[in-house]
Amino acid sequence: VAFRKSQRLEQLISQLFDFSRYNFGEIKPAENRIDLAELIEQINQEFYPQFSERELQSRVIISGRPVFVKGDGNMLVRVFDNILGNAVRYGAAGRYIDIELYNRGNEAVVRVTNYGAEISREDLSRIFDKFYRTDASRSSGTGGAGLGMAIAKNIVEAHGGGIKAISEDGKVTFEVVLPVLPA
Repeated sequence: VAFRKSQRLEQLISQLFDFSRYNFGEIKPAENRIDLAELIEQINQEFYPQFSERELQSRVIISGRPVFVKGDGNMLVRVFDNILGNAVRYGAAGRYIDIELYNRGNEAVVRVTNYGAEISREDLSRIFDKFYRTDASRSSGTGGAGLGMAIAKNIVEAHGGGIKAISEDGKVTFEVVLPVLPA
């Protein structure tokens, strides 16, 4: 028990340091040319075991290939890992997780939608705040520390983009918008 608690504390401290470094701009994203469609497909494949375990099916829709963005692949993977991890955790009541990528003018839009319980308006307004968890009754063993979405927001903003959450009609959608590189 003590070992597990020490591991949990180590993970929390690491996330807090990461959040602080992202928040204060100490970590700058690399400026690589990234095929966002390829990145999304790779992350989807990596999540297959979690989807399968929760009896979820991912539906990936990619329009307008290729979609290139300038950024840090590892940082962007962390964003989508956080979003998909939450979609799996909180969307297990639904059958599908939809992952959509498309161009909107000079922006790449990635939308991740899970079905089931909605997020209240109050929670939506605070979901990207550090240490905020939508279900305050969760124990530390069943949920994160409330840093994942705050870190995701900092990473997306460091890439010149934006992130938002929408909850309506029995579904929750996280939308990440990033500037597109010219072809």
